[in-house]
Amino acid sequence: MAYDRNNIFARILRDEIPSHRVYEDDVTLAFMDVMPQADGHTLVIPKVEAEGILDVPPEALSALALTTLVEPLLILAMGAVVLGIVLAVLMPIIEINQLVR
Repeated sequence: MAYDRNNIFARILRDEIPSHRVYEDDVTLAFMDVMPQADGHTLVIPKVEAEGILDVPPEALSALALTTLVEPLLILAMGAVVLGIVLAVLMPIIEINQLVR
């Protein structure tokens, strides 16, 4: 199966679909879920073309892990409550549900 450059995450990365970005660096993007399962539900995606987690280069996986640790602290600094974080590579893969205040 070939990478679909018109998938929703690729379109968000290209700003073709609006998103509320809470963190961004050269390798990752964290943004609020438009249909959250809990307040503060955030998606973190790599800025690489990947069909699944096994297609993401190791450097990008490391950056994703770091972003999932840093991003909740940034949201908390803005005064929000973080209840859920999703690491997503074209589909939610790992969900971390924690209550952080």
